[in-house]
Amino acid sequence: MVFPSVVALGYLEFGVSDLGAWTEYAQQVLGVFCIATEQDLQLRFDAHAWRIRLTPTGEDDIRCAGLEVASAADLLAIRARLEAQGVEVYEAGPEHAASRRADNLLLCRDPIGLQIELFVGARTLPEQFESPIGVGGFDVEYGYGGVEIDDATWRPETYFAPSLWGHRGSLN
Repeated sequence: MVFPSVVALGYLEFGVSDLGAWTEYAQQVLGVFCIATEQDLQLRFDAHAWRIRLTPTGEDDIRCAGLEVASAADLLAIRARLEAQGVEVYEAGPEHAASRRADNLLLCRDPIGLQIELFVGARTLPEQFESPIGVGGFDVEYGYGGVEIDDATWRPETYFAPSLWGHRGSLN
């Protein structure tokens, strides 16, 4: 049986204490495109509108991970599988979904409190990414790779069976 699955890690959000230092690092060292808003700094390094969002909270820690799902039907199936295991899943409001550039957005938390955002929607922009300092080689069409969560412990793991998320593991 093939389970609907997470297809990619779509984005990460970090709380930071020094947004200015992060801006300089992102532009001058990483060579990514920075989009500053009133609330945050969004880092773009491929076709997606942004992959990393930095919010000035003082935390210096990860705030959430956005996991991309292929379709609305898959999102509903993953929700049902999570809820059947006792995970509380909530539908995000329209403003929250729009801030993530998601058509559909579900929220839940892992056992240590990290917000997991399951989403469907094209987050890409029509214009091709170009590094402001000429760094090349950015092509992350399928996400960062696998962030796999062990079903029993909710810890990031590498394993070989389908997960609660539907992730098929690094060797499958």
